[in-house]
Amino acid sequence: MMLRFLEQAEIPQEICGKLIVATDEGDLPRLATLEERARANGLVGVRRCSRTRRCPCVGVAEARARGSVR
Repeated sequence: MMLRFLEQAEIPQEICGKLIVATDEGDLPRLATLEERARANGLVGVRRCSRTRRCPCVGVAEARARGSVR
C-alpha cells in the first residue's frame, strides 16, 4: 500500500532492508517479538543473524522529494 502511494506521488523510494541490533541480552526478547510481528504482518525474508534481525523488504522514501516536508 505504501509503495503504491509513493509511486503514484512520484516520491523516490528504495527497498534496502533494515538491520536491527540487540545491544545487550535484555534486547533479545524484544527482537523475538519484532520477528514474530513482522511474520504475522506478512513480511518475507526476516531472518535472525546472531543478535540481529534483517528485514529486506523495508525501505526508505525521500520525504522532501516533492516539497511536502519542510
